[in-house]
Amino acid sequence: MKKNKKDGMVVVNPILTFKRYLKEHGMYAAYIKYVTPKEGIYQHLKNTNPEIYFNTQWINRDKTSKNIGSWTLMSYFNKHNAAWRNYIKYEVNKEYYIEMFKIFLKKRGLLDLYRSCFAPYYVNRLMLTSNKPCSLLKEVNKWEDLYPNHFIESAFDHKETIKSEHFWERLDEKWKKELRINELKIKYKT
Repeated sequence: MKKNKKDGMVVVNPILTFKRYLKEHGMYAAYIKYVTPKEGIYQHLKNTNPEIYFNTQWINRDKTSKNIGSWTLMSYFNKHNAAWRNYIKYEVNKEYYIEMFKIFLKKRGLLDLYRSCFAPYYVNRLMLTSNKPCSLLKEVNKWEDLYPNHFIESAFDHKETIKSEHFWERLDEKWKKELRINELKIKYKT
């Protein structure tokens, strides 16, 4: 990852990032085995949009029938699809989003309130019960561990704060709008 100081653009090599993601999650060998395109894995990844690297259409069905059920592998890919999309969108530029979120809350005078409301037990229970990919980590201990698109949405139970549930929902919408505007600062190296 290289950051261009002039315009703040972050240049990411998606293939290297994806391989690192696969290795960190212990799935590199399985992915290489079951996704076997004719043009070769590197060329396949180069010609594919990084957000759909986990698309189930890439699974080689001939290999799955012998070793592992096709539906098992499809559910495996689907499970990691959302997590990978969040990873490629946010993890490569996480520090920038954390600073941006602090400024976002400070402008509204809500940083201290947000920090006091954050509940790690709530996030961890949410990830376990709903299988929601809120974080790269298996256990969340601080709000910075969350994916930026979950900073407000999944940080705590909105009903248990002094502000109304609708207040947090509106704030979350504003935050996600700001995220969409700033997502354009990531450029994939081709």
